Amino acid sequence: MLEVRVLGQLQVAVNGNLISVTAPMQRALLASLALARGHVLTRGQLVDALWANPPATAVNSVQQHVSALRAGLGQEAIVTAGASYRLRVDPVSVDVSRFHALVAEARRRRKTGDAAAASRLLWEAVGLWRGAALADLPDCPFVAPARAGLDDALLAAELLRVSVEIEMGHAAAVVERAGALAAEHPFNESAAEQLMRALAGTGRTADALEVYDRIRARLVEELGMDPGERLRATHVAVLAADPTLAAPAAPRWLPDTVPRPANAMLGREPELTEVEQLLAAPGVALITLSGPGGVGKTRLAVELALRAATDREVVYVALDVVPTADRVLPTVAAALQLRATPDADLVAEIANVVQGRDLLLVLDNLEHVIRVAPDLARLLSLARGGVQLLVTSRESLRIRGEHLVRVNPLATEFSGPDDSGDGVGRAVAGATPAPAVELFWQRAEAASPEFRRENDPAAVRAICERLDGLPLAIELAAARVNVLPPEQMTERLSHRLSLLTTGTRDAPHRQQSLRACLEWSVDLLTDRERWLLGVSSVFVGGLTLASLEAVSAAILPHVDAVAVVDSLVAKSLLRPVSDRAGTRLFLLETVRELAAELLESSGERHVVKLAHARHFHDLLAQEPNACLWPPRNAQELAAWTAELPNARAALQTLEETGASQLRADLAVALFSIAQNGGFIDELETHLTALRASPDVAVASQVDLTGAAAWLAEMRGETVRAGRLLDAALDLVATMVPPNPAQEAVLHQYGAVIAYHRGDSRRRALESELAKSAALASGNEELIAIVETIQPMTAGAGFLARAERALSSARRHDNQIVESYALLELSEVALNSDQPAVLAHAEQWGRRATQIGLLMGDVVPQARGLSNAGAAVLLAGGSSSQAAADLRTSLQGARRVGDVATEIEDLLRLAAVEGVRGATDRARVLYTMWRALDEKDGPNVSSSNRRIIETFLPHLAGQPLDVDDPAARLTLAEAVEVALAERTIPDISDVGAGHPR
Repeated sequence: MLEVRVLGQLQVAVNGNLISVTAPMQRALLASLALARGHVLTRGQLVDALWANPPATAVNSVQQHVSALRAGLGQEAIVTAGASYRLRVDPVSVDVSRFHALVAEARRRRKTGDAAAASRLLWEAVGLWRGAALADLPDCPFVAPARAGLDDALLAAELLRVSVEIEMGHAAAVVERAGALAAEHPFNESAAEQLMRALAGTGRTADALEVYDRIRARLVEELGMDPGERLRATHVAVLAADPTLAAPAAPRWLPDTVPRPANAMLGREPELTEVEQLLAAPGVALITLSGPGGVGKTRLAVELALRAATDREVVYVALDVVPTADRVLPTVAAALQLRATPDADLVAEIANVVQGRDLLLVLDNLEHVIRVAPDLARLLSLARGGVQLLVTSRESLRIRGEHLVRVNPLATEFSGPDDSGDGVGRAVAGATPAPAVELFWQRAEAASPEFRRENDPAAVRAICERLDGLPLAIELAAARVNVLPPEQMTERLSHRLSLLTTGTRDAPHRQQSLRACLEWSVDLLTDRERWLLGVSSVFVGGLTLASLEAVSAAILPHVDAVAVVDSLVAKSLLRPVSDRAGTRLFLLETVRELAAELLESSGERHVVKLAHARHFHDLLAQEPNACLWPPRNAQELAAWTAELPNARAALQTLEETGASQLRADLAVALFSIAQNGGFIDELETHLTALRASPDVAVASQVDLTGAAAWLAEMRGETVRAGRLLDAALDLVATMVPPNPAQEAVLHQYGAVIAYHRGDSRRRALESELAKSAALASGNEELIAIVETIQPMTAGAGFLARAERALSSARRHDNQIVESYALLELSEVALNSDQPAVLAHAEQWGRRATQIGLLMGDVVPQARGLSNAGAAVLLAGGSSSQAAADLRTSLQGARRVGDVATEIEDLLRLAAVEGVRGATDRARVLYTMWRALDEKDGPNVSSSNRRIIETFLPHLAGQPLDVDDPAARLTLAEAVEVALAERTIPDISDVGAGHPR
């Protein structure tokens, strides 16, 4: 379905997906067809609309523009009728047509006496406007008159809306808007008339007469004309205090106090539905909208109040200006037009007034006067169902009967399928934008006519993410696009509080800047809450209650962290999130910045960071043999992965403070999840520096060097891995007393490295040495691991031996070891020509992948799928299935930097292409594999040697042509070719000498 929007910058959508139309004249032509509202326009009319002085090629240009638009919007979007064109679109899908239809229906409803319906329709009509109409079109002849006509229509709709509201008895609610319209259109008599009626309707007769005097003088002096008959009649009516000007009896028993928002609501349908269901449920008397500052609680409450006001009494009370809790009830009484007697029981009097009513009482911004909560509980008890309370507060009231609805930040993800891999490409392609992104776009378009949605969609999404999806922060950021394009803005968001400082002048002070919004919350905290919030700011990526208790207790031993955290959660400053790693607490990044300032001002930042680092050292670096475990299983891996950001911060702190031994312990402990955590480069930097440190014990040097060897092997650098391993073995040989457990681990690494180099003799030797050392250590789990990954051949009895090895791994609930055992066994099975063994190779590979998925560990996922795909190929199965497995494996390996698997997958995909008969592509993939593999010396495992002999024998004997463009690709470029992200002809311009 096609949608066209011209009430603002031109927007086009097909089936809900925004389409970018960038050519100015194409945009202008499309807008002119949309403004025709379903009627045909001849080519001549379009030429006149687009050019003041048409060129000789104008008609041809119109035809070319139409063709280009059809290519982007669909061939059926623009219909040709002879020499004319018509936009094929449902009228309700063109905002200008919908605007006119809504206004016409509102006029009809008003004539029938349904003023409430007319009001709703007019609010919806005006809400379609996103800024100046046709704002970004070139200066074509049709634009200025069309824009003027639309502006006149908007003014008429707004004045009609004011008139309807006055008729409904809501004059006070529209005085301000009527005044703004009269100021914007100083010669418009209808604007002056409605302002006079609004002022007179609120008893401001003198002000109404002054409005008349001003416009009469202006008309006479500047235009030489007298006011028209309607305006003169209104003037006479005001002078005579005509009772028809007085506010009539409104359909409500109380005046309308709900503010009218300037913009439509975005992204809140789930919350609206949830709250409206609660409001309709029997027995629900109190609903609290709770969330952090700037998340949009007030806007949500206003929307709910406006919806409810169509069929029930609604009173809205803003409490942000109420200084203390004892002033809340008098403020509510005033809003209810209740004149309480001195020393009266206000709770009882308010309850008496609302009994028997169907009243929704909205109390906005209650957090700073929350001590009134017991009075509100008593009010609900005495009112006996006559009133429902809808409260907004950064803190829950914690009284019986409260239904808490948490208002979360706006979503920042685009909806729909994403083939881009980063969640951003869809913005360009035109998928439905996330509410946070749409909010930024709308506010940016209002702030800057030059802003274009198609520019920097990735930067806009990054801004919204770094601002935690907070509407207030996003609106403040969007207001800056005049001076800071989105890409530049992202570079400055590390200092959000100083950047986002200018809100709209009519907003409350707490919404004038991000800092003011957050300080409103912080000012309500106790000293202990403020201190613990500061301590929380040193944690990265969330925290557990136990960790926060431990760090705070290291500084202030007697802090009741549980009680303080409970209060901070209730006040929406800490956010609990539960997953398979348990319950973690999170600070919004916008809150973290202010919390870090609080900690800095306390003078305790250094000591808190050190306590944080020592805690995570003690938590994660407490087991020997850290190069093998923990984590052992999915639960442990989830917990460790969740703490990885904190551990990385701890490593940085230990480096800054010179605590080399503690840093070494933690670096070795993190080695086992380095690749899955995506920080191999960072960890290698720590390993290299610590290996050279004289302050690190020999036992730790052994672990550091062994870990460096394994990471080198993961990168496919087997020669370097072998050198590092030899250095680690030399170190362990000097230890007194000897450490057979460390020796076993190192020899096990040696066996793996030898396997990948195709050195079966060295592999058998290293495996035997590993087994001997493990037995000497007496560590049952280590013995089981070494025995599980002992080298085997795919001969007689292989399947039975394999199952025994797997049973040994499972006995210790070590899923990581089980996954690597499965990978080892599937590799061995690939050397068999027996269908049953090859079936097990595929089965074991897929089981390793399942364990990886369960644990969130990408490495066994990638390697398992690689072996499964190879098994399918060797068994004569579907080449499409094999290709799918290997492509998915390659994508995963690329994501975590598993270089060895990336290179191996290139060879195996070459075999797939060989089976398919795609000889050219097979040659390119094989050449890329061989060039990359031989950069570190030939490294061909027995399974891959079999694949070459089976599927690529014609390529195996040929010398490598180093001048072949495929041989000069980097690994990243080769992977792009393999995944069809880079076409094969593109490789011809890739120069030699790139690093892998």
